[in-house]
Amino acid sequence: MIELCSLFQSSEAVVRWLWQGLPELPPAVRPTHFGPSEGRFQKDDRIDDAQKFRAFAEKNPFGFFLFGSEFSIDVSPQSSRPQPSITFWSKERKERQAPFIPHAVEILIQMRRLGSLYGYACHTDEYEHRNRVKAGPFGEVASVEYWVGRDLHRYLPGLYWLNLLTPEMMERHDLDVTELVERLSANRHCAGDSVILQLYPNPWDWLESNALVERVCATTAGIFSKTVVDLRHAANEEQVDALVAQWP
Repeated sequence: MIELCSLFQSSEAVVRWLWQGLPELPPAVRPTHFGPSEGRFQKDDRIDDAQKFRAFAEKNPFGFFLFGSEFSIDVSPQSSRPQPSITFWSKERKERQAPFIPHAVEILIQMRRLGSLYGYACHTDEYEHRNRVKAGPFGEVASVEYWVGRDLHRYLPGLYWLNLLTPEMMERHDLDVTELVERLSANRHCAGDSVILQLYPNPWDWLESNALVERVCATTAGIFSKTVVDLRHAANEEQVDALVAQWP
């Protein structure tokens, strides 16, 4: 699948996007329905029924989903992730048909204008490769998996197909965008006071440049690389938990 995620500093910013940003999306990427969970909505639960939609959103402050043609949007004002977030998801078997892919840069620019702190877009395989670790087996447990490196207060989570870098994040982690552009041969898109780095033409092209991207992540202070998470000598789940806790 393809994902596009924007992380915000507050739940209020997510709500602001909902009422200001959603109507401004290009027609091809405007969702039509809403529902409480992934893949679940009623045909009468339409976003163009403004009164019903607003009442639903107010009754679900922890999050809900929006649905469009070949994609969905996870709206999480009070997210379990490090920050409140909005995430676009393609359908698994039709990922290259997701209508938000050609508009991804435009969407990230809009997100920044409405308060995004950081954003990225990529193939889910790339995201898992950069931020998921596995250990085991441990006894009857075949393996355990963890997300790592996603604490925006400590580092940039990684580098992906598209990367929205805001002044707050660049200053917090002492990042030199010009140096990153040169080392990655990246395309640079202007996003107001921010920049979007595009590392490859399409999100599914990531493997071709993976070695270079991994090297840049591992050798740049302020960017997370899971090479620092060494689980080879963990003897049980408790030891893995303790090691992984160092890299939230």
